[in-house]
Amino acid sequence: LKNTSQILAKDLKLSSVQLSLVKRYVSKSSFLDINQLVIEIKALKLSITGMGELDKAISTVGGVSLNAVNESYQLNELPNQFCIGEMLDWDAPTGGYLLQACFSMGVNLAEYLNLKSI
Repeated sequence: LKNTSQILAKDLKLSSVQLSLVKRYVSKSSFLDINQLVIEIKALKLSITGMGELDKAISTVGGVSLNAVNESYQLNELPNQFCIGEMLDWDAPTGGYLLQACFSMGVNLAEYLNLKSI
């Protein structure tokens, strides 16, 4: 029988830092109540207190294969589930170009889904 920490670490693949953050900001009683723990993890808010240098900023590589989505970014294996931006395995320069690409994909998907502008 796995305990909560083991489940979070092994099954959900939380790193030791992520697990420490959960333990820091979630009460013991909530940590031991799986339903409450899910609610609190989803609502966990972290404040950004500083930023690194732009020259050292990187974009990670990896994600959902482009072969796993169709032309509207819908997952081939999961209808009505979409992946855009950095969820996908594609390389893009960091900064404004990467942001623009993510925003453009979002607009393209919204148009495909016939969503109105906010």
